[in-house]
Amino acid sequence: LGEPPHALAAAPGEAKPKQGTSMHGHGICKPCAWFWKPVGCQADSNCKYCHLCPEGELKNRKKDKVMLMRMGAATPTTTGEDGRQTLSLSLAPLV
Repeated sequence: LGEPPHALAAAPGEAKPKQGTSMHGHGICKPCAWFWKPVGCQADSNCKYCHLCPEGELKNRKKDKVMLMRMGAATPTTTGEDGRQTLSLSLAPLV
């Protein structure tokens, strides 16, 4: 699918990754919901989400999360003062 038309090539010698892409190689990044849209991500280099993930990655991760919850392998839990939800994984329902 390639790069979206609004994406600009990195400047020569620019080695510093964007803020949200630093964890991409570890598989724990969070894909930017706006990067692949026609208008693109307005935060650009200040975006806290990953611009290296392929198109459709956010949708695939949401589908996987729903599947795990339906199987009983993941339970949403609220943690922290900000009220963000995380998943508690259990392998027992899968065995």
